[in-house]
Amino acid sequence: MPNPVWNVYDEYRTAKLNVKYYSYKLLRATKCNFIGELLLAISSSSSIGGLWLFESWLDGFLWKALGTVAAFLAVYRTVAKPSENIRKLEQRVTAYRSMEFDLERLSRNISDNKNYDEGMKRQFNSIMNRKQAFVLSYVDPETDDDLHEKCTAEVNRELPAENFFIPKEAEHDR
Repeated sequence: MPNPVWNVYDEYRTAKLNVKYYSYKLLRATKCNFIGELLLAISSSSSIGGLWLFESWLDGFLWKALGTVAAFLAVYRTVAKPSENIRKLEQRVTAYRSMEFDLERLSRNISDNKNYDEGMKRQFNSIMNRKQAFVLSYVDPETDDDLHEKCTAEVNRELPAENFFIPKEAEHDR
C-alpha cells in the first residue's frame, strides 16, 4: 500500500497541471474575446463610413459585409457570453493556483521535516476540503485532450516523482 504522502504529491502535481491547463484556456479565450471586441468595434462603428478607403466601388458590398459581421457578433456575444466564460476561467486558475501554492508549501515541509505527521495530514485534508468546494462549483463543458497532454508533459518534466521526499518505509511503494 502506497504511503499517504503520495496523496500530497499527486494533488500538488494535479493542481499544477490544472493551473497550466486553465491558464492556457484563459489565454485562448481572452485572445478570442479581444479579436471579437475589435471586430465588433470596427464593424459597428458609424465613423467607418467617413473613411476615404470605403468610397469605392466596394462601398455597397463592404457596408453589407460589415453590418452582417456586427449583427452576428452582437448575437454571439449575447448568447455565448465570452466575458462570463473568461470570469469562470479566472476563478479556476486562481483557485488551483492557491491550492498549488499550499501543496507546494506542504511538500517542502514534508521534505524539510523528513516526515508526514498528523498536523501535516490535517493541513492536507483542509486543502482537499477547499478543493472540493470549488471543483463542485463548476462543470467543464469540454476537455481539450491535446492541451491536457501538453500540460501533463510539462508538469512531469517540472515535478518528476523522484524529486519528492518519501519516508524510508515507503520508498518501495512508488
